Amino acid sequence: MTAMRALGGYFGLEPGAGRGLPWLGDARAVQSGRMALRLALDAWPRATLWLPAWYCPPARAALAASGWRLREYALAEDLGPDAAVQPDDGDRVLLVDWFGLCGATVRRACRRFGAQRVLVDAAMSLWFEPEPGVPTATSPRKFVGVPDGGCLRHPPATAAPAPQREESSIARCAHLLHRAAGDVAGGRAHFAAAEASISAETAPTTMSALTTRLLAGIDFDAVARARRRNYRRLADGLVALGHAPPDLPDDAVPLCLPLPAPDADALRRRLAAHGIYCAHYWDDATSLRHDPVGRRLRDATVCLPCDQRLDDDDVDATLAVFDATRAAA
Repeated sequence: MTAMRALGGYFGLEPGAGRGLPWLGDARAVQSGRMALRLALDAWPRATLWLPAWYCPPARAALAASGWRLREYALAEDLGPDAAVQPDDGDRVLLVDWFGLCGATVRRACRRFGAQRVLVDAAMSLWFEPEPGVPTATSPRKFVGVPDGGCLRHPPATAAPAPQREESSIARCAHLLHRAAGDVAGGRAHFAAAEASISAETAPTTMSALTTRLLAGIDFDAVARARRRNYRRLADGLVALGHAPPDLPDDAVPLCLPLPAPDADALRRRLAAHGIYCAHYWDDATSLRHDPVGRRLRDATVCLPCDQRLDDDDVDATLAVFDATRAAA
């Protein structure tokens, strides 16, 4: 679809007054974080990609379609690759900044393997600052309301996505509009359809003009401040109630608060009954027999929301569920 200037007529979405992502112009902007990873792999000779056993199944499928051999690794206690990971020349190790809290772990692994042997998945960590020369994929749509979008920072010189049809992004906006109208339930099916349409794409394409413009209007500094403030308030309250949430590193902006919880399924149900919905990441990841840390993240962790839409009352409402549960025990 060709963009053109039009005077008068109906109004469209109007971007806000933010400064956007300052590094977006230097990145390769594509339709999703997983396709940002594919863009890097497609630029290199095929070899073996080491990736976590506990990992996003649609992203795994997109990486497998690149022609690279996939080899799983178990997570160490610091959530980096365990000691068994020994890449050969030409191989790459996929490192993940889990929940936006593991930047130091990623940096240690970059030093361990060397920049020429790693690829970073920062889909959960939009504010992770890439190591020099290390291709790093991000996913803004996990942090703000846009129809699609991913970025590859420090891309290989030969990485070049194909053009995208604007209609793809336009078709993925229904859930955003339902949520903006306050119709959360009515938007869920549209959200699932949007996610399915992104998963169905098989090659990297350039980020749409719609998504690019929406990102340019977001105040990401305010988003980061709100997420850090909510995380701290939530973590302090949980500690007071006897829980052990992960610390928030000084340079981190969290995706969520991943709380260790042996009764994770029951806790998610209790929170949902109070209108508090917690993502359950990759419960269909099954090859974790030799990955106790991955199993713990899948089966005994509850990812509490702490995003910029929450205010102090929302955080306190979450804490009240924990307080009531403790009182009833």
